[in-house]
Amino acid sequence: MLLNSVVLTAFLGSLAGAAPAQGPAVTCCDALSLILQEKVVQLGNKTTENEYKNTRYTYWTERSSEVTPSCFVKPSSSEDVSATLKILSQPQYRNVLSCKFAIRSGGHTPWPAAAINGGVTIDLSNMRKLEVAEDRKSIGVGAGNKWGMVYSKLEQMDLAVSGGRWGNVGVGGLLTGGGLSFFQGKRGLACDGILNHEVVLSNGTIVQANPKVNTDLYKALKGGNNNFGIVTRFDLEAFQQGKIWGGGILHAAKDPTTLSWFTNFANSSLTDLDSMVMYSTVPLFGQWMSGGLVTYAKNVTDPSSFRDFYNTSLFSTASITTYNQIAQFNAIGTPFGGRAVWATFSFKNNAAFMRTVIDLAAQESRTMPLFSPGIQLIFQPLWKAPRAKVLAETGGNSLGLDDQGDLIIVLCSSGSRRAADDMTINLAMKGFINKATQKARDAGVYSSYIYLNYAAEFQDPIAGYGESNRAQLIAVSEKYDPIQLFQKQVPGGFKLRRAEGDWV
Repeated sequence: MLLNSVVLTAFLGSLAGAAPAQGPAVTCCDALSLILQEKVVQLGNKTTENEYKNTRYTYWTERSSEVTPSCFVKPSSSEDVSATLKILSQPQYRNVLSCKFAIRSGGHTPWPAAAINGGVTIDLSNMRKLEVAEDRKSIGVGAGNKWGMVYSKLEQMDLAVSGGRWGNVGVGGLLTGGGLSFFQGKRGLACDGILNHEVVLSNGTIVQANPKVNTDLYKALKGGNNNFGIVTRFDLEAFQQGKIWGGGILHAAKDPTTLSWFTNFANSSLTDLDSMVMYSTVPLFGQWMSGGLVTYAKNVTDPSSFRDFYNTSLFSTASITTYNQIAQFNAIGTPFGGRAVWATFSFKNNAAFMRTVIDLAAQESRTMPLFSPGIQLIFQPLWKAPRAKVLAETGGNSLGLDDQGDLIIVLCSSGSRRAADDMTINLAMKGFINKATQKARDAGVYSSYIYLNYAAEFQDPIAGYGESNRAQLIAVSEKYDPIQLFQKQVPGGFKLRRAEGDWV
């Protein structure tokens, strides 16, 4: 690394003062290759052709895999990321289209938020260190890990962290977007379990952000997406965890008893907060069915919080298992996302409005293209009680939820097998979201919160955090990224100032 540092210093010195009218003579990918050598995989290079294709096709959806960057940079350390940003932030490269870049952790976002045509994709997938502290109270997690990798290590030690529920979801994207987890009833959102971020800033400086140093950056990163720097390591709070109860439950469509059960379950003052559910409505065998993924974070068969839901089901796979087995099973069930389209909105807990949303989805699904499954819905509680507890203990996050009560997050998903349907489905989904949120306003149950990790490219989740929170995030961005590299040169993800139609 010392030799590369010397070469980098010399190279950056050669660029100083040079501002060619026709753009830089050395492309960004060439410059990166000079410093990082085999860690740069270029399009059109016969030596790295197979690795380029293999990397490109490891995104979860076809929509992202179809994007063709000029090169992938595959760092294995924070120092590699630092060298990359020192080059990309040079004045000669800031307005060059081929030097715009994307940042990829797991590549699970349905739309190409972590991919870029003709630019540079920084692929963190080789940064997979997992280091459990001697006191077993924390684990250092490289940003290139997926949750299945993390859980497989921790499960052997009877430990857990707040993280994703799908083993094939990347660590970085989930945590910087907030993160729903198996344990959110007791521990809040996954980002609330972060003890420290290791971050590379736009000028290549490597810093720590935690409750003692860079505290404003620490809070901003908990929900602020890719707007401040590249997080290369997360130090997460670890806790003892044995076997759990969980699995899938299937019900008949629109069963009024299940809607009533869910509304009570989503009330944080009425439910056992060791419980978690993803309550879904989907078309199956020609009719709409309901059901869900359920977990209970203790080794208890038939927990009382699910008894009414479980005992009236048509079918169930729920049993004593582990959180890792659930996450791995979920990943096996959805290894590829095809041409998935996701969007989301939130509302105040209300059974009557749930029925309104389900009826609206069924109505709008009839207008979708032939090869689309329609609009599928997954309702998930976002309880007030654990959020208030975490706010008191950690100072909270940047999501703007401090003053909101019990909410329901709705994941709205669709897609098609044909690329020709992408725009039609996006527009139909946008229309559904607009109608659903207007109905929420009319019913007095509207919430501005938009869960970033489910948001569509046409949505603005940062605005949903509230103007005061957005202003704080902008201030943090200007402090730690004075050249605004991550606002101007990283078009993917959700920017702090976002105009209608500003999608990749």
